[in-house]
Amino acid sequence: MVIVYCDKCGVRVSESDLDSGTAVKTDVGVFYCVKCAPTMAPAKKRASPAAAPHTPAAPAKLPALHLPAGKLPAQEQARQPMLMAAGVVGAAVLVAGVILLLNYGKPEPSERKDSGAVTKQPDQPASTAQNTAPESKTPPGAQLSAPGNELATSAGRKKAAEREDEQRLSERAATLLREHKAWFKEHPQDPWGYKERLSQLASTYRSFPAGVEAAKILAELKFPERPAVNTAVGAGKGWDGPSEFSKGDFAALGWQVEGAWDIFDYKAGRNNPGSVARYPAHKPAGKLTKIFDEAKDPKRLELSLDVGWGWGDAGQGSDAVEFLLLDAQGNGYVFHVGRANANWAVQWAAVQNNEVHGDRHWAPGTIDGSHPSVRDGGGLERVTVTREGDGSWTLASKEWNKGAGGSVKFNDKTTTSFSRVVLLGAEQFDEQVFNNIVLEITK
Repeated sequence: MVIVYCDKCGVRVSESDLDSGTAVKTDVGVFYCVKCAPTMAPAKKRASPAAAPHTPAAPAKLPALHLPAGKLPAQEQARQPMLMAAGVVGAAVLVAGVILLLNYGKPEPSERKDSGAVTKQPDQPASTAQNTAPESKTPPGAQLSAPGNELATSAGRKKAAEREDEQRLSERAATLLREHKAWFKEHPQDPWGYKERLSQLASTYRSFPAGVEAAKILAELKFPERPAVNTAVGAGKGWDGPSEFSKGDFAALGWQVEGAWDIFDYKAGRNNPGSVARYPAHKPAGKLTKIFDEAKDPKRLELSLDVGWGWGDAGQGSDAVEFLLLDAQGNGYVFHVGRANANWAVQWAAVQNNEVHGDRHWAPGTIDGSHPSVRDGGGLERVTVTREGDGSWTLASKEWNKGAGGSVKFNDKTTTSFSRVVLLGAEQFDEQVFNNIVLEITK
């Protein structure tokens, strides 16, 4: 059984159609189906009476197409080259159509599943064909949408946080300005204290509306300079009671201000110390100094004060507060209290000309100086420095070592006279806090 197809339309031509003559095979081996045969080869005419009308023979009677080779009618022989050319063209069209049908709808080579054979791109070297990533059908830019959204979200959060910080600082500045104005109404006799407050506000918050207004008020204030009191505030006087900053500003309590100090109330939910002397975080070094009548080699001297931190972790080892006892030439001692649980949490050192001289001395054993911040309800801790007449010193706190207390003792008579207390404000991550400073001297 031989399967053949119509050279014109591509339909299968059956043997029965060929046998019956409705389908034909030319002498050049080209087949035509029942539908195409009448249009491609003329049928042999039937014999008919002269008067009968001319009617084409039925497609079933085409014996002329089965004549032996070389014996075709003259008309058929004349048409043979035309039929051959048409057959070649038809075959080419058929092949092209079949190829298109076979390839229509097939996925690109890069999208086909691996069937064990490597499909090469037409112009692609074999060495790179296997490593070519599948062509993405994702619209341009869509692949970056997820990272882009993430970056956009991160940038948005950062901007929102910055706006929130600016708003908080602006509100804080406005609150301070209102408080300073209210204070001046209650203390009209101290315009210098008002000036100090405004100066600090204008310097710290100069980029906010309240800071701009404070600078404007300062420019408009007209009053004489503060009267000089010998060489320093408090000269010729003894220590005039505890320095509780809830009871007055720095000037009223006899403290000289250098740096970004302010008086601040954290309004903590528990153990709130009230108004305290605060040195804000990330500010250049500053100090608070109070001068008193010189105590020459006293029989006993005791300095006690509350210290702490506005915020930060209780065990933040880099946090510390420092204060000094000095004479008029800047000689004396510096005391260091840190938040660490280590022997270097508590230190002392000699000072000459307002600079640390020699080594810093650590506690002989570990002292746990960790302490929660004021904001976290930790309040302040009481630290005491005592000097006896023989030059023996004790630096202690009942709150060290988780409330068990601790102390560091040493003996030194390098400096024997004292006339000032200095609180140091260092540039740190967390705010340093002081309050309730008391000096007792037995001559």
